[in-house]
Amino acid sequence: MAKIEVRSRLIGNEIDHHITTSGILTKGKIVYREPDICMIVKFTNNSIELERSHSDYTLKLSFDTQCTCNGSYRINDPTLSIEAKTKTKVLQIEDGMIDIVYELSLGDELVGEYHYHLDYEVKE
Repeated sequence: MAKIEVRSRLIGNEIDHHITTSGILTKGKIVYREPDICMIVKFTNNSIELERSHSDYTLKLSFDTQCTCNGSYRINDPTLSIEAKTKTKVLQIEDGMIDIVYELSLGDELVGEYHYHLDYEVKE
């Protein structure tokens, strides 16, 4: 387990959210916190699983090169689950960097195209 500095940015659909924070890196997994949100990023050489947890919702997305993957968007009060689908357009995983461009659909509705970029650097 290593402590890391995380720089993440999510762009798309009227969103441009970026944050620099600390996190933890274990084999194939990055965990970091944004204000009120816990982010878990699991990765292999060619796929990503992303979980974004807030007290109001949990969003689970999967990404695989040039594939459409199933996920879920669960709203906690009242409990409601909506199918999430991601169509991965770009997936780049390197030591210290993850870059994903994807289309997100909730239910049968296309929400938009997003770009998620994550840089991390081991501090300890």
